[in-house]
Amino acid sequence: MFARLWLNISFRRDAILILAIGSLLTLMSPFGVTTHLSLFAAWLYWTGLMAWGWLVSRFIGPILEHKLSNISLFWFYFIASVIMALVMFPAIILVQKIMGFPVPLSYWPTLYFLIWIISVAISGVSFLEKRAFRPKEANDGSAFLARIPAKISDGGLYAISSEDHYLRIQTSRGSDLILMRLADAIAELKGYDGMQVHRSWWVARQSVDHVKREQGRIFLILRDETAVPVSRTFAPALRAAGWLG
Repeated sequence: MFARLWLNISFRRDAILILAIGSLLTLMSPFGVTTHLSLFAAWLYWTGLMAWGWLVSRFIGPILEHKLSNISLFWFYFIASVIMALVMFPAIILVQKIMGFPVPLSYWPTLYFLIWIISVAISGVSFLEKRAFRPKEANDGSAFLARIPAKISDGGLYAISSEDHYLRIQTSRGSDLILMRLADAIAELKGYDGMQVHRSWWVARQSVDHVKREQGRIFLILRDETAVPVSRTFAPALRAAGWLG
């Protein structure tokens, strides 16, 4: 099982980062937390906590990406750092107690703040990495179009919608899923003739067949008969752009 995981490029990269950051924290011993431990014990302490944080992030990361799909990368990683600090805090309290160095209750707020500072630093590394490897913005949406799976890429783009931490891409040739945040996809589609119409939907103008109104709600009916809801938040912009007649 571990061998299969190691073949995954993303897992290898994360494992290397865990070991590297764990080793760096061991040498730095932030705030003197592990100065009383041997070098190996300190390495186990920091690397173990990093591994725990990574494991938890594998579960809560997709949830955050779905819930915070429409915010910028900066604010996404800022909020993620606060939540990860909350996750790491009880783990450190427990480890310190097991090691025989319980943290006084009066020191808990300070400890959380210190953990958050480290979390911000780690999130900052992820933020810079994401920015560094993000495709250069184009004015025609080509950055996103290049991501469309080959089996549907020769069809006209209809819409994209978020499903958990995946995006469903709909074209005239069918639909398929890719792993991506909706906010990032919309950024890459800058310049393409389309708009976000709902928290979970972006639609290409050329894919709209007609507009349907039902019990006070507005739907865009696409050429493949998909009914896409228009939320009140985005309706004014769509109306101003002439989408709603």
